[in-house]
Amino acid sequence: GKFNLALSTMEEAQILYNEQGIKHWGLPWLRSYVFLLRGELRRARQALDELVQQIEPGTRLAGGYYYLWARLEIDEEQYDKAREYLRLCLRIATQTGVPELNVWARIELSRLYRRSGQIPAGLEWVEEGLKHARRANLLYSSALSLVQLAKTQWALEENAPAMSALEQALAIFEQLQAAFDLAYALYLKAVWTAQIDSAEAAPTWQAVVSAINRGGYAFILEREQETAFPLLAAHLRSPDFATRQAAESVLP
Repeated sequence: GKFNLALSTMEEAQILYNEQGIKHWGLPWLRSYVFLLRGELRRARQALDELVQQIEPGTRLAGGYYYLWARLEIDEEQYDKAREYLRLCLRIATQTGVPELNVWARIELSRLYRRSGQIPAGLEWVEEGLKHARRANLLYSSALSLVQLAKTQWALEENAPAMSALEQALAIFEQLQAAFDLAYALYLKAVWTAQIDSAEAAPTWQAVVSAINRGGYAFILEREQETAFPLLAAHLRSPDFATRQAAESVLP
């Protein structure tokens, strides 16, 4: 729901800019970001093609543009292209000193290395990103880094540190009322607690379904279908009524 509200608000702002003959990067940037979060890669690519018309080389906006392209290429498993975009993003981040760009670039480099099987390298990058975020007092970026750190540690089978990092991220997202990020972090916890057959698996699943239904975030399950669909199927067969009912509620 908040994504729709944000896009509608930005569209109204764009109309006012258009009436004054002003082009602004806000709407295509936001569209690209939201479509990437939703897993709508074709629409994200279209929005990025619209955004490129307003990019000036070496600027903060150019760094953000390269960051979005890197996210898209990682999702499409085009790792060489993603690496080049992140090289450009990191160069601009270093030149401009923009804290968020420095963190974003390192988070995506971590994701790139983790997804391409170079997990230790991914760990180094995300730990560096977390240091940058904390040094700049970027609470939200710190939480994003902690999520990536948790995913990397889980891939290394360091389950206890991964859960600890994820719990820290959950606490920050809850403090900031970052509903989508909270739902996604809860989803990760639901997957992992189910994998290790934890007593927290059922209540965590019920919590994430509640967050997904309230915010309209069912696209998380479609985007993460490799882990989400087996998890959903398992909970549909649960002997616990509340767990089974939660699973049935997201099927539509």
